[in-house]
Amino acid sequence: MKSTRINIVFLALAVTATFFIISSLTGDMTALAGEGTNTATISVTTEGSNWDNYNIIDYSSSILGGTASSWSWNFDDGNTATSSSGKHTYSKANTYKVEVSAKLSDSSTTVKNTTTVTIKEPALVASAKLDLDLSDETLKYDSRTPGAVSWSWNFGDGGTSTLDNGTHVYTKPNDYTVKLTVRSPAGNTSYYSERIDMNKLMAYFEASPVKGGAPLTVTFDDRSYKNPDKDYYIKEWYWNFHDSGSDNNTLTKKTGANVKHTFEKNGNYTVSLTVTDKNRNTDTYSTVISVGDEDAPEARFTLDDDYEKSGKSPLKVKFIDKSKPSDKTKVDLYKWEWTVYDEKGSKYKQIQKYKSYDPEFEFTDPGTYTIKLVVTDDKGFTDTETKKDYVKVTLDLSATFTASPTSGHKPLDVTFTATPAGSNDYPVSKYYWEYGDGYTDTTTSKMTTHSYKSTGTYTVKLTVTDTKSHTYTYSRSNYITVSDISSITAATTPTPAPTKTIVTTGSSGTKIFGIPGTEYFRSEMNRFYGFYEEYVNLLSGIFGM
Repeated sequence: MKSTRINIVFLALAVTATFFIISSLTGDMTALAGEGTNTATISVTTEGSNWDNYNIIDYSSSILGGTASSWSWNFDDGNTATSSSGKHTYSKANTYKVEVSAKLSDSSTTVKNTTTVTIKEPALVASAKLDLDLSDETLKYDSRTPGAVSWSWNFGDGGTSTLDNGTHVYTKPNDYTVKLTVRSPAGNTSYYSERIDMNKLMAYFEASPVKGGAPLTVTFDDRSYKNPDKDYYIKEWYWNFHDSGSDNNTLTKKTGANVKHTFEKNGNYTVSLTVTDKNRNTDTYSTVISVGDEDAPEARFTLDDDYEKSGKSPLKVKFIDKSKPSDKTKVDLYKWEWTVYDEKGSKYKQIQKYKSYDPEFEFTDPGTYTIKLVVTDDKGFTDTETKKDYVKVTLDLSATFTASPTSGHKPLDVTFTATPAGSNDYPVSKYYWEYGDGYTDTTTSKMTTHSYKSTGTYTVKLTVTDTKSHTYTYSRSNYITVSDISSITAATTPTPAPTKTIVTTGSSGTKIFGIPGTEYFRSEMNRFYGFYEEYVNLLSGIFGM
């Protein structure tokens, strides 16, 4: 019995010792596994120090002397990952504890490793671009501050903004200091200020295009400014294109300051504008125009084979874009601008696209049209193809008119009757009459009446409009003649016959039948007879008797 108890005690001690040994070997398996050959390496580095990559880390891990079947990362910002390597972006600056756990492939053992990484913001440097259009006193402002997440503008006139860019309109020309305060995600601040002077003469222009192949026609749009509160009006614009191969290398203008210039040869041209006010104050502005065929794209287009470029209104015409990038630079095209000009050179239609585009235009008005395509690549180089008088559109629309009467004395009531041509493509819907005496009338009927109140000779015009809004004008010169009634009478009155003069005396021949005392009565009878003859002659002259 005693022997049995001893055996039991010995067995219990043996079990206890065995458990203790096993526990000693396996109690913190992770910690042990991190030692020796099966160690997890960890590498965490920041990608850069700029605002676009300062908060990005590259992480990776491997097992020394073995492999892992799975990985688990904890980046200490609430985010995790399950790959052995990769990239992670932190949302704000801080110091983070990065931990990796790896499960070994040949066992259920997990090994871990940790490190720290510090994310630090780059220096915040405020910067801005200010463009002042002095013609309407509008300021375009744009923060150029990398890393800024909030903006506070003060325009110096009481106006403010919290946008990163926009426009501000000044109500009075003056000297202003524009201030910008920016903040980073961590709350760091930086400041920028710039003074703008609106109380002076300032030369400025915009050019389009500024790059392209030869020949390159550039439009220069004058935006020079003078303070309207001061007597600084501009009296002279002096352009210098610095184009020695041109007959129009310089140009001085007194009015109409916008100009065009064609650069025939490749090169970089510094174009300058000097403005002079009436007090002989001057200011100069310049920009560079780059002309180079090798760097420029090629603008080309053709007519779609299924369309005609001439015909009756309405005419639909489709063009096929054949433009291509420069063979030298291979820079992609990014903008296509199609413009249609009428016979007067005015823009009829325009389409601007930011991808290759085959436009279809509908021409409703008769005339000859010029088509121009301007393409621009990502570097700002342009090229132009122009096909002058390329599309011709015809339309049948005409009308005449008659009047009755065409002459007479004032006031003269005249009835006008319009006659639209039977070959018109569309019905006439409106008649616009110009009577020549300063009066006009618009009707929907073919007939109208007008009363001329003054003498004169009048030219009458009729403009008809069809149901498609096309117009046609017909005119008759010196068509209506209005005279005064006195001039008509003078023209038709013959010369009166000579008037007989009866001489009365006191002789006996003046007595009635020689009776004494009747002289008075004979004289009165002679006077009445003379009056009667004058009256008859007058009536004869008026009525032609």
